[in-house]
Formats: sequence, structure tokens, C-alpha cells
Amino acid sequence: MKKITSLILIATLFLSWTIINEITWNRSLEEGLINQKTNKKDIIIYFGASWCAPCKIMEKKTFSSSKFIKYSKNFEMIKIYDDFKKGDKTNYDYYNSTKEKFNIEAIPTFLLIKRNKNQCTISGAYYDPEELIKQLNSCD
Repeated sequence: MKKITSLILIATLFLSWTIINEITWNRSLEEGLINQKTNKKDIIIYFGASWCAPCKIMEKKTFSSSKFIKYSKNFEMIKIYDDFKKGDKTNYDYYNSTKEKFNIEAIPTFLLIKRNKNQCTISGAYYDPEELIKQLNSCD
């Protein structure tokens, strides 16, 4: 009985740690903007694509880094990504119209929208989480 209880406790702790230690992405720009009004956080929008090799590396390396995960908790994180199912015209149109709305011409691109509505765009792959944090912090 003690072994089962111990295993359940370990599994629960591991699951809790896993959930806490990942970025909470919002997949809707509109919801993210509504959330910003209540949580008073700046917004980071990440534009990426499933076919983008640097995006895949960032998903595995940068976004799984404990430093970047901790940093992301200070922001409303929005992910605009083309991982919709083939033939899903609604999401395809949403992805493209959102990129057009912010004049995103290359991916990966990060758009920081401050509460005061100032915006800063950072394009390029950042495999080192500290470098990405440095770039985002340099936005005024």
C-alpha cells in the first residue's frame, strides 16, 4: 500500500511540475487581447510554422528552457502557428490574415505589444533563451 501511495505521489508531483514548467500559449489573438485587459501583462506574439526548421528547434530548445518559461509567465503569450490540419481553410485564413495585420514577412518573428500600445518586432531564430530574453527586454 505504501508503494502505491508513493507512486501516486511521485506521479502527481511530476505531472504538476510538467504543467507548471511549460509556456501557456493562447492560440487566439482576440482572446489574448481580452486577457491583457484583465491581467495587465504585455503581449508576446510568436509567429511560426510547422515547416520552419528554426521554429522547430526553438520549440524544443528555447521554449522548453526553464529560464524562458519563467520569463514567459510575465506576459500574455500568443502563438500564431500554421499547425492546422490540411484543408482547414478557416485556420489557414486566420493565420495569414493575422500575419498580414502585423506585416509579418518572415518567420520566426516575435511581436511585443506593450500595455501602452508600443510595439516591437524581432525577427529571426533565437536558440539561446537568454539572447531572446535580452532582445525582448531591449524593446521600448
